[in-house]
Amino acid sequence: MTCDSFASNFDGIEVDPENIRFLKTPDEFYNTLIDKVGNAQNRIYMSALYLGTGDLEKKLVTKLESCLNSKEDITIKLLFDYLRGTRGGEKSSAGILRHLADRLEAYFFHTPDLRGVSKKYLPERVNEIVGLQHMKFFIFDDSIIISGANLSETYFTNRQDRYVVIENSPKLVDFFVALFDAVSSCSFQLSAEGKLEPKCNCHPFKGDINEYRERFLSKTNEVLTVLKKKKVETDTFVFPIIQMGSFGIRQEEDLIKNIFKRQDEDIEVTLASGYLNLYDEYQDLILRNSNFPVDIVFASPEANGFYQAEGFSGYIPALYVYISDLLNKKINALGKKIRLLEYQRPGWSFHAKGIWINWKDNYVATVIGSSNYGYRSTIRDLEAQIMIVTKNEVLKQRINEEKNMMLEYTRQLDNVILAKPDHYVPCPDELRQRIGGFSARRLASTNAEGTEEWIPVYRYKKISLCFMIAKAKLYQTILSVGLIPWQTYKMVMGTCTMNEYFSVVGLAFVAPIVLIGFANLFNKIIGVVSYNPENDTFRFGYLSFWGTRLNKIVRADEVIPLTEHYFTYDNKAVLKLTFTDGDYLLLSTRNAELPDEKLAKYLFKDLNYFPVEDGEHK
Repeated sequence: MTCDSFASNFDGIEVDPENIRFLKTPDEFYNTLIDKVGNAQNRIYMSALYLGTGDLEKKLVTKLESCLNSKEDITIKLLFDYLRGTRGGEKSSAGILRHLADRLEAYFFHTPDLRGVSKKYLPERVNEIVGLQHMKFFIFDDSIIISGANLSETYFTNRQDRYVVIENSPKLVDFFVALFDAVSSCSFQLSAEGKLEPKCNCHPFKGDINEYRERFLSKTNEVLTVLKKKKVETDTFVFPIIQMGSFGIRQEEDLIKNIFKRQDEDIEVTLASGYLNLYDEYQDLILRNSNFPVDIVFASPEANGFYQAEGFSGYIPALYVYISDLLNKKINALGKKIRLLEYQRPGWSFHAKGIWINWKDNYVATVIGSSNYGYRSTIRDLEAQIMIVTKNEVLKQRINEEKNMMLEYTRQLDNVILAKPDHYVPCPDELRQRIGGFSARRLASTNAEGTEEWIPVYRYKKISLCFMIAKAKLYQTILSVGLIPWQTYKMVMGTCTMNEYFSVVGLAFVAPIVLIGFANLFNKIIGVVSYNPENDTFRFGYLSFWGTRLNKIVRADEVIPLTEHYFTYDNKAVLKLTFTDGDYLLLSTRNAELPDEKLAKYLFKDLNYFPVEDGEHK
């Protein structure tokens, strides 16, 4: 197997292996950033989720300011996420950079999917679930650092991540500069007055979403088509891997499928993620298709970034214990050569992610970057990685040394580990699933499906947003009604006026009515349809009145085809799909995907109801 054959679907850049090195620790990462900023002569580009506001981050900003003072012609551009980068007001990425806004360019990407009602009512932190700018790369002249680390204190001290430095590689750097410019041109820019002004002609969350997507995709595709496929075998290649699922850019998915669909038995794969919450299709590929040894590395409860957090966040490590237990049971049932390895290091948290591939002949590959390989990384966020493929002996040794250093702090998950007090899950199954509803949306079905094969047929891309809005409205209603006894007590005690009392009581009575209206908007809407070839059945996953997922499993002949409803092709956004038992569900034709068009046609009989984009039904 050669570099070219393994990565035949990707475009790569030849790199001198002597120019590639891996950093080992967070403080080495931080010190390298400081040194690189001080030594840069022409350009500095930094992309991260956010920039913190602690002492170490302030020192980094001061270093950038000194660079501007000493080098008049240097270009400094920064890119962060709008939601995460503005959270905290003055104590935010935007706040700490405001005094430099007229001397450098600071951009903040805002997902177009957060708009309207969700933009107005979803609170901070929760709104970040909709989508983020998550790419982490740092450019200094013709050198680049690719990482999964953010620019904040924990990532500079005791939160283990991965970091690769590639020196003197102008072609690779120019690619990431172009990617930076493409994304920043569709983002907000921090002005000298401290305001965030949209750079794109179409506003990211107020303008037409389709127009914005077209502009963003046009800019990004110009970058992705610059690289040319290499047809010659060479010593070392670097392949940029970009994933922007909400815009239809899915290079990571292609790569994962290319790796785990292979039937080779002469390779070994290690996959790491700070959060053991793999995207459904990735997990299914690993469980069902891989015939080679696979190690999956993830954080132990103590190494989880949410360990001992306040409120519901404190339950997140227990949620991941629950997920790991389910996955461990599946692995044992299938008899696969898969090991689950927990990263356990006192006083440290674990945030490393990536893939290592070792062939028994002479090649080694590694994937490094920002993706956690979960649902958000695959579907919602902007992610950037690189894949390094080499047969150079020195570089192979460096890659394996980095992996082995991580494995030194791991232990294999088994029933003994799961029985330990630190793996105790204190809440009922239903609560576990509700806490993880945004980040681990598939828990309910995972436990029930066992090892049955379900092939995706239809997906509604906005189902998670519908779920969040329905849940938010439910909680708001409960809180509003709960205020009545308290407000009554205050009125009796004379601590509130009659106007205040009736305002609150009136709101409490209106809230359930509004809830009914909101719930009816999403009630019975289909989120996903899957097909089981063993018994010719379709499973329809849909939202209930209360915003929970329900499943309806029927035989193929129990679904009344769309063609028998006498619909016309008039771009209806929602169709009523009925069944022979008289029941019905709502089918969205917009923001929908048909992963398997043959099965979709078998189910719906006619695909003309679904708009065609880029030659495919969407």
